[in-house]
Amino acid sequence: MNILVTAPTAMELEPFITKNNNKTEVLITGVGGAFTMYQLMKHFEHNSYDLVIQAGICGSYDVQKFALGDVVIVDKDIFGDVGIIENGEYSSMAEIGFSHEEDKVFGDGWMINDHPLLPILSLPKASNLSMNTITDNKEHEDIFYNKYKPDVEAMEGAAFHYVCLKNNQPFLQLRAVSNAVGERDKSMWQIMGAIQNLTTAIYDTIDELIKNKAYATGN
Repeated sequence: MNILVTAPTAMELEPFITKNNNKTEVLITGVGGAFTMYQLMKHFEHNSYDLVIQAGICGSYDVQKFALGDVVIVDKDIFGDVGIIENGEYSSMAEIGFSHEEDKVFGDGWMINDHPLLPILSLPKASNLSMNTITDNKEHEDIFYNKYKPDVEAMEGAAFHYVCLKNNQPFLQLRAVSNAVGERDKSMWQIMGAIQNLTTAIYDTIDELIKNKAYATGN
């Protein structure tokens, strides 16, 4: 099986890389949507895969639903900060008429992953809001939460979904909850525990794919 595992930082994949022994290709893209999009597009110019997995940590909007250390599989993602804020309300580019009319991957703004492996995996499904700016401003945070009601937040997911959908590349996004959204006190975070759980989830996902190669095509 030809599989690529990608992450924003080497730290998020360190346990996987240590155990991997170069058996699975790894790509570190950098933090944020712009770096992710560039690195993936550059990589896909000369490579295609049975599956691309984006793995990383994330924040949870509701730690009662998705607690610290939980791993989720993102079934839909959205660019949360490409738009306009006026009078305390957010409008996306599509809503104000500036989206590309031929770009069909968005629909209502959410980019949905319909890979057949999603319902097979035991991981809970979650919606992700992709934000390139992290903030502890509760008012600002509420603007986006009230708009989209996402489960988790990360920086690179929407760029990953967008590039994979545009390239017809089968993909999965795995995220491990390291913190509550808006919590900037790092002593309250559980980064290493989240990364360990994420590593297990990556291996379980690859094993599940190998068990049934029909899933490899994404059909």
